[in-house]
Amino acid sequence: MPSITCPSRVKKGDTFTITGSDIYVWVKSKDPKIHAIALYKGEATNEYTFSQSECTARGSSIDITVRTTDIERADGSTIDLDYGTYDFVLYCTVSTGSLTVSNPSPSCSVEIVECLSNDDCTGYDPETNIKLVCDCPDKDKCSLHKKNDYTCKPKPTCENNDECAPDWCCTADPNLPAECKEREGECVSQGDIRCDLKYLCDPPEWNVKSEFQ
Repeated sequence: MPSITCPSRVKKGDTFTITGSDIYVWVKSKDPKIHAIALYKGEATNEYTFSQSECTARGSSIDITVRTTDIERADGSTIDLDYGTYDFVLYCTVSTGSLTVSNPSPSCSVEIVECLSNDDCTGYDPETNIKLVCDCPDKDKCSLHKKNDYTCKPKPTCENNDECAPDWCCTADPNLPAECKEREGECVSQGDIRCDLKYLCDPPEWNVKSEFQ
């Protein structure tokens, strides 16, 4: 029986592999044209060919590499997969003259997401200046577990200066004196004077505002 496996979740921009077993057809032919195709069944009746490779003998497996961006369609145009869940099917076809025989596999679902770990997120929130992290269930890879929707978003508060944009400081940084450290940190401008007129970030860069210089 044909079978198919694929990853449950992939970051947009990455490639992934679909593996099919027993995806074969048998036809008597002098010169059969056999190939495997991974298809995404899209809106209406559109079917986009993502990748193809030679089909192997019965009992063997086929690995198909699928891209999530810059996918070429039959008309020469390209598409990117939006975030969401897609169903893929893998099959072999044999064309001999006017006869085409195919043996499709079951489908497998792949969710295209923005991130799988903090490393996939770059930049800072424009309103809070806190570094973006990944919101996902994995406590080892993601710092946020609010919606577990695999998107990049800022933490509600900062814990240290490294979590703030350049030229911004965290009011909860562990290097601050206890009397200056806030329980729930926020990123403030590097020139802000606090804690007995001392600069939040560590010296020697005492970048105070000009009116205090």
